[in-house]
Amino acid sequence: MIEYSNVDALLILNAVEGLGLKRKHKLLSIAEPKDLLTDFDRYKPALLKILGTEVFGKLESLRTEETLEKEWDDLQKHDVKVTSVFDESYPDSLRNIDEYPLLLYYKGNEYLFRNRGVAVVGTRGASRYGLNVTRDFATEFARAGLNVISGFARGVDTAAHKAALDVKGGTIAVVASGLDVCYPAENRALMERILDEDGLFVSEYRLGTYAAQYNFPERNRIISGLADAVFVPEMRIKSGTMITVNHALEQGKDVFVVPANINQPTAEGSNLLLKQMQGALVLSPEDVLEAMGVKADKKQKESVQLGFYEMQILEILEQGETHFEELMEKTGLNANDLQNVVFNMEMNDLIDRTSGNYFTLK
Repeated sequence: MIEYSNVDALLILNAVEGLGLKRKHKLLSIAEPKDLLTDFDRYKPALLKILGTEVFGKLESLRTEETLEKEWDDLQKHDVKVTSVFDESYPDSLRNIDEYPLLLYYKGNEYLFRNRGVAVVGTRGASRYGLNVTRDFATEFARAGLNVISGFARGVDTAAHKAALDVKGGTIAVVASGLDVCYPAENRALMERILDEDGLFVSEYRLGTYAAQYNFPERNRIISGLADAVFVPEMRIKSGTMITVNHALEQGKDVFVVPANINQPTAEGSNLLLKQMQGALVLSPEDVLEAMGVKADKKQKESVQLGFYEMQILEILEQGETHFEELMEKTGLNANDLQNVVFNMEMNDLIDRTSGNYFTLK
């Protein structure tokens, strides 16, 4: 008879097709996973009741040394480690969330589990304004020693991970696939960079699992669960980000939001959070750090700080090439003041001046 550890048992349970998290949690009401699989015959009636005949049959056929060896071999091949909720190495911040993951797969710098962090989450189709805000805030979070936690998606997530790496900060990518799958595929270079520069990848999904649509909402509770707070630079109303925010609120985490253009569709969710007072309005990274009781790293502060007029000009230029006089009209600035603003934006590589005194985004 095989003597299973809890990790062994959970690896096998994760290999059972059709066995979801809710039923895995129900199994814990019977006994620990190691006991369920080691003393299988004893628990058979209870297992059948929870799993049903079909899923029970799959579990029974996979409860073998061959299955277990394959799971461990695959982990070793891809340099992936695991920790279960029964282990000391499991992140304490996840233990008390609803339907906490029973088993975490991770690759990279596991010491990041010990650090405080901020989840930076937002729309995949972020505006230039949203991306600039993401970079500015994530940069200062990382410089202050906080993990920048996100979901490795396009848009805000990608910008947040890169900003942390650019200042040699810690970043955690929580993904909706197995850790041997890169999704989106275009982020392959970013995945390698995160691993090369002491970042961390985390998933609750078995190796070989592809990023199915229903995995994304499920993994979002882990993003907020690992974080001490959630920061939203730009968000749609019906979005995965809103799901993450709702998880954060249920978990008792602070949610910080920057205001944005009320006519920008990608920011409707952000402004709604502020209207409903579900998120705290912040205007700078220091607002977030102060609320968290974290000291900002002022010595190394090099990021471009965008003022009201800079942000307004970026939003105008998102609509297309714009003449200097039209910028004067839309911003209300006189020629001298506008010239100073656009000159500084040119120097910071935010915009380009083209022939005829027109301006475009960089």
